[in-house]
Amino acid sequence: MRRIAKAILSLCLVLALLPGVSARAAGAAPLSIRYQPGVGSTLEVAVTLPDDLSWITGVRCSVFDAQGRLAQAEDYDLAAFTDRPEVSLSYLLSLLEVSGRYTVRVGCLTDGGELFCPQTLSLALTVDPNPVQVASAALTGSVANFQFVTLKGAFDKASAYLYVGTDEPGTGVFRSFYPTVQSDALHYQIYADGSLPVYRVTLRRTYGLTIGETAASLTITAPQKTPIVITGVKPIHLYAPAWDNAVLPAPALESITDKASLLAALHSAWDGLSAAQKQDPRLRARLAQYAEEGLARACAAPGLPVLTKNALEPLAAKALELRAAVMDAFPALPRALRECVTLTYTGAAAVRVEAGLPAIDLRLDTNNGAVTLTPKNLTSLAGGSLTLTPTAVGLSVQTSKEPAEPLVLALATVEQTAAADARDFAGWDNPLTGRAEGRTAPGSYRRVSPWVNFSDIDAKPDEIQTAVRALAACGIVTGTSPGRFSPDAGLTRAQAAALFARLLDLPDAVPQGFADVEPGDWFYGAVGAMQSRGLMSGTSQTAFSPDAPLRRDQLLAIAARVLREEKGYFAAGSLGAYVDAATVPAWAKEDLSLAASAGLIVPRSDNKLACDALVTRGEAAVVLYRIVNS
Repeated sequence: MRRIAKAILSLCLVLALLPGVSARAAGAAPLSIRYQPGVGSTLEVAVTLPDDLSWITGVRCSVFDAQGRLAQAEDYDLAAFTDRPEVSLSYLLSLLEVSGRYTVRVGCLTDGGELFCPQTLSLALTVDPNPVQVASAALTGSVANFQFVTLKGAFDKASAYLYVGTDEPGTGVFRSFYPTVQSDALHYQIYADGSLPVYRVTLRRTYGLTIGETAASLTITAPQKTPIVITGVKPIHLYAPAWDNAVLPAPALESITDKASLLAALHSAWDGLSAAQKQDPRLRARLAQYAEEGLARACAAPGLPVLTKNALEPLAAKALELRAAVMDAFPALPRALRECVTLTYTGAAAVRVEAGLPAIDLRLDTNNGAVTLTPKNLTSLAGGSLTLTPTAVGLSVQTSKEPAEPLVLALATVEQTAAADARDFAGWDNPLTGRAEGRTAPGSYRRVSPWVNFSDIDAKPDEIQTAVRALAACGIVTGTSPGRFSPDAGLTRAQAAALFARLLDLPDAVPQGFADVEPGDWFYGAVGAMQSRGLMSGTSQTAFSPDAPLRRDQLLAIAARVLREEKGYFAAGSLGAYVDAATVPAWAKEDLSLAASAGLIVPRSDNKLACDALVTRGEAAVVLYRIVNS
């Protein structure tokens, strides 16, 4: 009895010494959990944290076997629970290879140890020892850097993944590809750029699960042990997209001060690419962005209190000269470069704007970010002023006159705390500057990176997941219901007009000549905006057909017009790589040729353009996101 009393006393002392753990907190459940069915093949535990988080450093999910031994564990930072109060068990359970009963516990991590929630989840796990059987694997076609692989065999085709990785033991480098199911075969689209000389392919099935009140059972099919050999498949790039910082080194931009250093940095970046990478249209688009950032740095000068014609004309002339030099040196660039001059300010700045300024993009750069004034905004602000004020959480941009169009804001990460006088700003992350960029009205802003989760895109290709979440974070796309995006659902012409208008931040306009678009319609202003810019037209002289489903050729034509009219892309090449190129409507040939050369077309396993195919929400998101990165 004495030893028991001593043990109880010791436990009480330990709990009392935990930072911030009151007797009430120690005696009550530190958190609660409940079973939450996932979508598809996910299993989640919903976690309810206590109101007082000052004594908690994180959350741990642990899986114990029938003998009470720890089998798997995963720690989660508290920040992960801001918008997603759940722990996914799918990853942890997929690592278990022995059938049996398991117990799942969730606990709070503190500076003094771990406090378990008294609730547990009991699992009955059955692992199927029979490996996936693949009868045949073949390379069935290719377009540009995409290759198409077809697999046949005895496995659950609706839930199969193709894992591609190196053959070096223990590297753990792989990417997964998701199939298109047709009849008795699986069709995979694999991106290849020759970055790795060796690779291996294995097939693994995802697991199904049944969730009950107190138990869940899973069946996990083991991966095929022997690599699948597919003759003729090129090596694939596994680590990151071809246009990331590892390919176009952002640090080299810091050394650019003049024409010589600009051209040297660009040649170094270009020469570091493989022959296949130089043919990648999306990498060439990123090279154009890289060149523009270099131009802006080569044409930099100290901040001016007054923007005058005499002060800016020499800088504008230098920008024009450097742009011509870059365009001559790099004919592979897909579009004309913007002329941009940078004025650098230290701290807050009040800047007066005079009339008659050169037609350039003028970037006013300060500690926490920058604002870029387009020629239209320089004209509309003439006779007024602009004030830049770095704040504790971001940047404030105020104008004395209304700008003609939204300001282009680039915001650095300063502090993620809320501020009563600062609005949230979620722009596109620019890896070349480390800033979030986007269009907005004058005001005070702080940068945020909201996590927007849709559970029904988890089994979709990586590019769809990235595109949907990035577009949703910036308010371009929304879900069809809480937590669901419906990536396979169709898209109407009215919805497409609204998506592109939001992407380009176009002001509403009055549509002309469409009898089926009325002032009370939710899409009225968006249709007018797209029509006025020449980006969308009607299905006839008097009809827009807002409820008609959007076809693939229509989506690509709109996207190509955006690149041409809004971003200055050049004329395009041929559609000869596609087996149905002859069926492209005459009105769409020029636009689709540009879409192909700019890398906007998502390849299909049948090597077709499929102009009449209906567009899905997931495909539209990918095309919009590719425009952003163009």
